[in-house]
Amino acid sequence: MQTLHSVTFFYNQPLTFRARKSEIPKENKKTRFVSDSKKVNVSGVLDKNIQTYRMWFLFLKLALELEQQGAVLIVRNNNQKGEKKGAKLVKKIKVNKKRYKGWDLEQVLISHFNDWWGSHSHLFLDEGIRILADGETVKEQSGYVTVRVNTNRRIRDVFADLRRCIEKTPQARHKSQNKFSVIGNVRPLALQNRYNALLLKMKGLSDKEILDFRNKHIRIADARVVKGYTSEHKSRLMYGLISGEGGAKQILLSVCDGYFLKNPNKSHLC
Repeated sequence: MQTLHSVTFFYNQPLTFRARKSEIPKENKKTRFVSDSKKVNVSGVLDKNIQTYRMWFLFLKLALELEQQGAVLIVRNNNQKGEKKGAKLVKKIKVNKKRYKGWDLEQVLISHFNDWWGSHSHLFLDEGIRILADGETVKEQSGYVTVRVNTNRRIRDVFADLRRCIEKTPQARHKSQNKFSVIGNVRPLALQNRYNALLLKMKGLSDKEILDFRNKHIRIADARVVKGYTSEHKSRLMYGLISGEGGAKQILLSVCDGYFLKNPNKSHLC
């Protein structure tokens, strides 16, 4: 059991395949990938790959449905020395809705990500580079720098110079200042594995069923997963996916607080 009482899911289903290009909303068709895995479009810059925000959305959707049913999450069984036998660390699922202003949470619960993203992607965009209009006055503003570019130079050299100029700027922080910025390094495939593992355990599937490669619930993201498929000790891999540091339960509770991947102020595991 992952919750004190059984839950039934109407809005959340496990992921099987990665989204194809044809599934990307029309509003993002002009988006192009750059070498550092960020995304740029005509409206601004995403700090992380779009799949990161898809997983944030899905964990939040899961939290909303669990909250709707009054679910109490079993974070871990207390089996440490000196702890009462059979005791559990539990936390009631409650989403901090004030942290999600502008998300339209009632839509998150009942919508598919692609439908929701089209009208909410602006929440995650940082302003990108733009060319000033003729006659436009430059205004001093914290976090911004104005540059003049010789358009006759090679683009590659311009990028290199621009990088050096920005790095020398005292106010350069080298990280997103967006209200909904992602905390930590993201591996979308590993996130999908964690999401699926928790959701399927809540649905009552066994470790063996979840880790059966033929069911396509867990994708091979690293050597640990490969070993988990072939090992008789599948519970160790499942513990890492669900209950360990950086596991699905910690992500879920951090999302309830308004953070992804991890609440910087609270572990939730102790």
